[in-house]
Amino acid sequence: MLKCDEVERMLSDYEDGALPFSKMVAIRFHLMMCRRCPALERSLRETIDVLRALRDEPINEGADPEGNKGE
Repeated sequence: MLKCDEVERMLSDYEDGALPFSKMVAIRFHLMMCRRCPALERSLRETIDVLRALRDEPINEGADPEGNKGE
């Protein structure tokens, strides 16, 4: 079984589906057996989801970053 530090190093690539099938299976197995790593995976997935949502937000070029209304 993979160790937690190995899974942590590969977790981003795992989420992207960028690892060989054997590594994907090994990480999935580790995540099913480990008490700590699933929380890290969940946090990474939530972060990725937030960043993807932000990417889809339109940018208002004329907006004041401080939220002032020209006063």
